[in-house]
Amino acid sequence: MLAYQPVVDTRTRQLLSYEALSRMVLPNGRVVSGGPYVGVAERLGLVRRIDLRSLNLVLADLRFCQGLRL
Repeated sequence: MLAYQPVVDTRTRQLLSYEALSRMVLPNGRVVSGGPYVGVAERLGLVRRIDLRSLNLVLADLRFCQGLRL
């Protein structure tokens, strides 16, 4: 799952962009930040797959938002 976090200029308070943060949803519904599982993903050689999946999710979300004409 991805969580989008705004990036704001602290001086002007202007919204600059968003960053996509990887999250894991556990079977009990609890959401865990990337920290606890990144090391495991690195050891298992899964980081590239996670990166590619994240990129595809971001692109799909962008296409959806463009369709809304925000």
